[in-house]
Amino acid sequence: MEKGFWTGLLSFVLAKVAHLIITGTIGLVIGMSYASTPEDLPWGLMRAIDNPIVGILFLIFATRYIYQKLTTKSS
Repeated sequence: MEKGFWTGLLSFVLAKVAHLIITGTIGLVIGMSYASTPEDLPWGLMRAIDNPIVGILFLIFATRYIYQKLTTKSS
C-alpha cells in the first residue's frame, strides 16, 4: 500500500482490534482460572493490564509495526 492517511487509519483500526482481542482473551483466561474463588482474583494484574497507559503504549507500537508492514514494498 502507499503511505498516507488511509494506510495509517487502517493500521490504527487493526491495532485497536488486536488490542481488544488480546486484552479480552487475557481477562477471560484470568477470570476462568479463578472462577471457583472470585475473591482471590489477582486485581493488581488486572489493573495493570487494563491500565490506559499500557493500552496507549500498545496502540502506538502496534500501529507503527502494522503501518511499516503495510507500506513495505515486496519484490
